[in-house]
Amino acid sequence: MKTEKNELSISVDQEYARVVDELRNLSAEYGTNSPCTYLMDYSPRIKAQIHELLKLIHEKGTSGARLLSIGGWPGISGIVLSRLTGIEVTLIDHPAVLGGDASLFYEQNGLNVVAYDFAESVHTPIPVADNFDIIECCQCIEHWNFNPVFAFKDLFGRVLSPSGSMFITVPNAVSLYRRLFTMMGFNPYPAIRSFIDSAEGLPGAEVSPHWREYTMNDLVELMGATGGECVMQRRAHHKLLYKMSIFQRIHQALHFAHPALKSNLEIVVKRKHGVDTTQSREGHANS
Repeated sequence: MKTEKNELSISVDQEYARVVDELRNLSAEYGTNSPCTYLMDYSPRIKAQIHELLKLIHEKGTSGARLLSIGGWPGISGIVLSRLTGIEVTLIDHPAVLGGDASLFYEQNGLNVVAYDFAESVHTPIPVADNFDIIECCQCIEHWNFNPVFAFKDLFGRVLSPSGSMFITVPNAVSLYRRLFTMMGFNPYPAIRSFIDSAEGLPGAEVSPHWREYTMNDLVELMGATGGECVMQRRAHHKLLYKMSIFQRIHQALHFAHPALKSNLEIVVKRKHGVDTTQSREGHANS
């Protein structure tokens, strides 16, 4: 078993490096953030997410299975999972990050691509098929500056299959890093510059800031209110591979003191038994 895990880790590492190399020639249409820089800086977290999704895929079985990647930019999870397992992947993300070269790159790697602003989920159903076996939504919903209830009602009421699993990760709103930042008199959420950039039409500005971060209690309550049931909850901390601020260095050194201080939250969610699959459609019709 240990040998199999080691071989899987090597495979993930190899495919990850391969995709990063392929992305080096891709223009970054996401503000000033290079996808390769992002993927290397946060590679410990992203690889851990890929491993968690591989577990869910193997539990489900890959024959005919479909995965929906919500907010999947820059697409590495979907590509690596598709290459390693053959699972059919649909990537859905904001039009601001799926323009030109990005969308073409994903399609060339076998992904189905849907450009969609999830703010529209308040009024209209999410434009994807029903009954996905696995949904991943990693480091995404903290960027939503709108009510997430409608989107999750649609996801649990229709998009996720009755036996499917949704894997969600978000930054921890009450991590040690956030607490240190606040104690020093700084506002940890989003900088006024974010509003200015958005008003001036800077590409990607409307989706870049963390408009609303979550605690574990927030996540559990949101899932329960929209038709989901958490079957796994975990607080996690992953190494950062870029030059860190003093607050981040303190956080790296002391995050183990208490689970609530860790930087990330991770949950696996199932659809509640008896969820009315017409619920989301009726909600949109009446909105």
